[in-house]
Amino acid sequence: MRPGVTRREQVYRALRTDLMSGDLTPDERLSEERLAEHYGVSRTPVREALARLVSDGLVERREYGLFPYRPRLEDLAGLYELRITLELRGIRRARDDDSIRHDPDILGPELDRWYGIRRNLPEPDAGFVTLDEQFHLTMLAASGN
Repeated sequence: MRPGVTRREQVYRALRTDLMSGDLTPDERLSEERLAEHYGVSRTPVREALARLVSDGLVERREYGLFPYRPRLEDLAGLYELRITLELRGIRRARDDDSIRHDPDILGPELDRWYGIRRNLPEPDAGFVTLDEQFHLTMLAASGN
């Protein structure tokens, strides 16, 4: 374990990564016992990480326990509308404020990767979520945020 990182935080980060990458399928019950064994910890940090992931909306309670969140088709339109609104506002703000700059050495390779993705569209799977998240993290880093 890394110094200064609690077991709860370590499990939270690992479980969040596994959820976001699709390593855990939406039909896979998230058993505290199995996850504790998988991550090499007791059930307590797993329980705390799961509670935080429920709060984050990445895990949901169903009839037979906790499961990875499964997006519902009716939710997607609203989520993408919100995302587009925020991103367009950020673009307008950057365009109108000369003091807002980005680092082309950080942004350039990421843009090149996405131009390549646009030419050869991947299958819409969990790996694409990871690519999308990486794009936004790169955008933040390039903007100095």
